[in-house]
Amino acid sequence: MERIFGLFCVGILFQTSSVVHAFAEDPIVSFTNDVQPVLTRLGCNMGACHGAQYGQGGLKLSLRGFDESSDYREISKGAMGRRFSTNSPEDSLFLRKPTLEAPHEGGKRLVLGSAEYNLLTKWIKQGMPGPSPKEKVFQSLQVEPTEVIAKPGDKFSIKATATHADGSKEIVNAKASFDSLNTSVAITDDKGNVSAIGAGETVVMVRYLGSVGIFRIILPYGTAKGLDKFPKKNLVDDIWVQKWQKTGLSPTYNCSDEEFFRRIYLNTISTLPTPDEIRAFLADKDPAKRRKAIDKVLERPEYVDAWAYKWGDLLRNNRAVLQKKRNVVPS
Repeated sequence: MERIFGLFCVGILFQTSSVVHAFAEDPIVSFTNDVQPVLTRLGCNMGACHGAQYGQGGLKLSLRGFDESSDYREISKGAMGRRFSTNSPEDSLFLRKPTLEAPHEGGKRLVLGSAEYNLLTKWIKQGMPGPSPKEKVFQSLQVEPTEVIAKPGDKFSIKATATHADGSKEIVNAKASFDSLNTSVAITDDKGNVSAIGAGETVVMVRYLGSVGIFRIILPYGTAKGLDKFPKKNLVDDIWVQKWQKTGLSPTYNCSDEEFFRRIYLNTISTLPTPDEIRAFLADKDPAKRRKAIDKVLERPEYVDAWAYKWGDLLRNNRAVLQKKRNVVPS
């Protein structure tokens, strides 16, 4: 009897150690380095979805996952914890909604049995571990190649590599998101495989953990002509010539004095020149009058005001947080 009991205990210990050993070998899913990239990849935290200012459907996430602590708290603790079922992870609303097994205004975002689905399921089974100071700290994102010149039908593969604070590197194509900004020029799949479509230039945005890298693809329109005769006078002219060579575009003819004068006013101070200013410029016989006109318009106070408004619109400044304009007295 004692021998049988001893063998029974040995069996129990062997099974227990096997389970512990298997669990120890099963890596813990990182919320920061695994779950957040999946949410970004699926578009869950973009501005049109739960990353909106007030969120969507009662779930508010940081835009593109820049705040993992806040997102983890909202996901795991929000809605009184009803988004998850640790006893039956597959029944969690966190999985059922994006797979459309439950109503979801954002449409289908997740496919049953996909790598993303399996990872999120595993995370729930592990008890939804949160951000930990022991995890690798992401530092930077590198995209290779950065630029290619192609023709329709060419195919390329983007390599996205994450560098961590400890110096280690990881290829993150399976976690990053890839978006072509002009699908008439090039398209990409969710693994970073790019197909060239038609003439033009575009970039593929590669996003991972709040960082963005770009892959630029150029399909020339033809062969650039007249570049050897283009009068290069500064660094900007050199840059334009390089761009024309890549895109197969040619510089246009010089515009008339009237067109030139109108354009520099609209493009710098957002207003038209007065009739007197126009007549004075047209009557000027100085060969350098165009350069002098540019310098003169850049010195006008309207230049600062116009561009302050432009950048204010781009950055969406709010009148409620801006101070009144202050007159600065020169010292």
